[in-house]
Amino acid sequence: MQPGIAMAESALEARVELALRGLYLPPHVREYAFAPPRRWRWDFCWPSHKVAMEIDGGIYRGGAHSRGPGIEKDHEKRNTGVLLGWRILVFGPRAVESGNWIAVVETVLGVTRHLDLLPPRR
Repeated sequence: MQPGIAMAESALEARVELALRGLYLPPHVREYAFAPPRRWRWDFCWPSHKVAMEIDGGIYRGGAHSRGPGIEKDHEKRNTGVLLGWRILVFGPRAVESGNWIAVVETVLGVTRHLDLLPPRR
């Protein structure tokens, strides 16, 4: 990725972004560069909590996250993040589509649901 050029947002990432806007969570950051000079970025993160979230969207259709070289690169990136003190959450299409990722993120960030303010989950 070249400096100043935004990465293309996947449909799953757009869905997560929209959901995050409606949740009672600390502000998140998109495409956060966590290990300069490497060009690695977290899809979503909460830097003050050192929590990162990666969305692996192409795992069922032969995307980069489902092939050997891409998986190896993901391992290197995520392991480096752990060595730098990050907690890394990884979700695929089924978790995003079901909304199961939300409870995990809330728990890791220590957020309790405001049940009187939010509609029940489907």
